[in-house]
Amino acid sequence: MENSADLLILPAFGLMWLAVSQLLAWLGGWQKLAARYPGKPTEEKPLASSWMASGSLGWANYNNCLSARLYRDHLRLQTWFLFRFGHQPLDIPRSVLQAGEYKTGWFGFHYFKFAAQGVRVTLGGSIASQLRDWIKDDDDVSLPRRVR
Repeated sequence: MENSADLLILPAFGLMWLAVSQLLAWLGGWQKLAARYPGKPTEEKPLASSWMASGSLGWANYNNCLSARLYRDHLRLQTWFLFRFGHQPLDIPRSVLQAGEYKTGWFGFHYFKFAAQGVRVTLGGSIASQLRDWIKDDDDVSLPRRVR
């Protein structure tokens, strides 16, 4: 009997992981944004990117598990593979981001905040200052290739 219980632990954990990931995406607003701004495949190279970005959507925090890429006309947000269930990539257009605000918090940490479809989005770290520069510069979008 003990062996059958042991065999159920891994599938039960996997199902719980998927359920929690889906619930966070729904309650935090990721799925609402994905319905409006779905990610589309692109051959374009990003102007800047941050592989371990942190941010929040609604009340759901995504600490060091976001990939953020700036393209000429949009910001691509996606989660790492393990958190991808329920979190389709987002392509948020530049026009939505232009209403955002850049702030410097405690200890010099940078934040970029904006709202889309009623969902409050906050991105922190180096991608925040890249967003600020990208939005200011309408014509010349010459950002560094990679942001760390």
